[in-house]
Amino acid sequence: MKAKIIEEVIYEGTMDWVHGGGQMVRRLLIEEKNDLCITFFQDQLLAFTGYDLDKHLRNVPSQDDEFGIEQKLAIVLGEVEVPDDLVEAAFAFANAGKKLVEFIPKFKSLSKLS
Repeated sequence: MKAKIIEEVIYEGTMDWVHGGGQMVRRLLIEEKNDLCITFFQDQLLAFTGYDLDKHLRNVPSQDDEFGIEQKLAIVLGEVEVPDDLVEAAFAFANAGKKLVEFIPKFKSLSKLS
């Protein structure tokens, strides 16, 4: 399947953003598979669906906004053909994560884990 290669800065939180932190990651976006986004980060492959490319391509004020400078959240670098088995494994991973969220109440109900 065709995927767009996205380069994006991600932040661990507000303090990371405010102090100029962040880390550049590259993502694969497979729009025809429910906007499946595959990211390699900290030696892990992560996947989720519903990536909103238009939202991430918009300009936002930079940390140096006193000069009116804006930066893009993400840029599209190109396209690549992704093997079907990788796409299917990532899609299954994303769906498993959604399913696991349903078990949060059960997890919290365990007295020593809540």
